[in-house]
Amino acid sequence: MFIAFGASIQGFLTGCRPYVGLDGAHLKGKFKGIIVSAITLDGDNSMFPVAYGVVESEYAESWKWFLVALKEAIDCPNGLVLSSDRQKGLDKALLAVYPTAEHRECMRHLYSNFKKRFRGDILKKHLWGAARGYTSSAFQYHMERVEMADSRVVDYLRENHGHVWSRSLFGIDAKCEQETNNISETFNSWISKERNRPVIDMMDAIRQKIMIMMNKRRRDGAKWSTKLVPGATKHINNLTKDLENYKVLRCSDEQVEIEWPNSRCDVRLDERTCTCRTWQVSRLPCVHAIAFIAKMKLNAEDYASSYFTVERYRDAYSLNIKPLPAQEEWKKSDIDVVVLTIMQELGKNTVPVAGSSQQSRSNIRRKNSGSQQQEHDFEHAAAARSQQQKGKKKKRNSGSQQRELAQDVAAGAVQQQKGNTASSRKKRRKISGSQQRELDSQVAAETSQQNAAILYSQQGSTIFSIDANRLLG
Repeated sequence: MFIAFGASIQGFLTGCRPYVGLDGAHLKGKFKGIIVSAITLDGDNSMFPVAYGVVESEYAESWKWFLVALKEAIDCPNGLVLSSDRQKGLDKALLAVYPTAEHRECMRHLYSNFKKRFRGDILKKHLWGAARGYTSSAFQYHMERVEMADSRVVDYLRENHGHVWSRSLFGIDAKCEQETNNISETFNSWISKERNRPVIDMMDAIRQKIMIMMNKRRRDGAKWSTKLVPGATKHINNLTKDLENYKVLRCSDEQVEIEWPNSRCDVRLDERTCTCRTWQVSRLPCVHAIAFIAKMKLNAEDYASSYFTVERYRDAYSLNIKPLPAQEEWKKSDIDVVVLTIMQELGKNTVPVAGSSQQSRSNIRRKNSGSQQQEHDFEHAAAARSQQQKGKKKKRNSGSQQRELAQDVAAGAVQQQKGNTASSRKKRRKISGSQQRELDSQVAAETSQQNAAILYSQQGSTIFSIDANRLLG
């Protein structure tokens, strides 16, 4: 299942930097799977969910499916950066779907793997120094000391960590200096309790959290009277407190040389650049630029990227996510879907529910009317129904047909466990109270899963496809 709300898509494209963190987290409930997410930062460096979904595992095909849907939602903005922990299969999927985007690797996870093989405070100090250095000279300085401490490290990093992980190699279009993927970890922690719920309930609960969060931030942004968001304003104010150590040597009204003990920088106001590269990468004035701006008696806020303005922050949260009624009141979506089969879990055994076959693939996908995909889906549906009929008991009793099928399934599971055909037929008629409650739970769960076909849609929201195998793992 993939969900990207219109408010989130529009907010990302108009109010957030082109930076997206990708990550996956295991579901904690009865039905196992992975919730994957695409998270960005707003102008105040707070988490902004762009899209999320559920897949069966973190394999390449699952990630590719998610990224294709993400690309259909947000396309590929100029300067797009995709940051990740290099989960299983994600590298291949990124190269296939977003070959031109900048791929960053989370430094925190890189170091977590690194310290399993290489230990020592010197290595830690200089590896992180290389990651946080903005210039190639700073990167080279720290890496030379890493190599002096252990000559094997450079080859290890070259072979196992080929993505961008140092700020010295960061592009300048994303306007984001994040060397970790902490925003994705923040999202996973934020939805930790919801990950215990059944899939449909979980996805709806996450929708509620995002709806409330966006409303709160929209109201907060409406109260701000400054030009820049609070975080950017605080950053500039902190840098202006200690400028006496910086000597400004003017070359012109737009260009100066900033000198301080043991070093100096070339700052150009008209180009908004500094040879320290901090200004270019973060798009907030560095301390050298602020020293020049203060000398010229100018306003430092005018030299920050528009992404850090209150106006752009308000753009990010300008739309809202609509409220929904109870699930039983959901109306059928106008998105055409084909419901094939759904796998459920009963106790410790995975067994097919009514309308499914254990060998069949379970898919709920958007139909392309008149296309080969539609014909392919119906062929799979017919094959699934045929296979189901071969193994289904012909006997029909009065009462709920769906309940009878669930009872047949439970009896079949017992028969497999006991290996005694005669005794299992008797147990079919004698279901204990605990088994009956389990069957009731199964039927309720089946109904909840079938609600996947009754999708709620909101104006501008994107729900591209739902694969039941991805729902249940």
